[in-house]
Amino acid sequence: MADTSLIVAGTFQERIFDKIKESIGDLMSEEDLKRLVEAALQDAFFKERVTKNYQFGSTSEVKPPVLVELVEKLLRERVRVAVDAWLATNQDKLAPLIQKMVDDGLCTMLRRILEDKTQQAMWLLGEHLKQALAGKL
Repeated sequence: MADTSLIVAGTFQERIFDKIKESIGDLMSEEDLKRLVEAALQDAFFKERVTKNYQFGSTSEVKPPVLVELVEKLLRERVRVAVDAWLATNQDKLAPLIQKMVDDGLCTMLRRILEDKTQQAMWLLGEHLKQALAGKL
């Protein structure tokens, strides 16, 4: 008669542990093997990845952990859809904020342009005043 008992898949970590245990048998204690699998999964999914670039003058590239990249890829489209929906339903809240940013940005931009255009003339005026005051003393 065939065995019809239910087999529970277990977690990914447990399945890796069982597969390695079958392969290497008694070479490692069960506790050492658990620590090894846990450390490997921690490094594989949660540790930043550094890609060394061996070209002259180049630096290493640091990439986010694999888990962060996976979550970002899975959620990017959902977040974009949610933001688009919020923007579509909240135009009345958004318009004053955009106007304020434009107004503030425009004033800042005009102030910087005015400062840039008058900076040299103001410096020259200051130098002439210093010379004129120095000559009268």
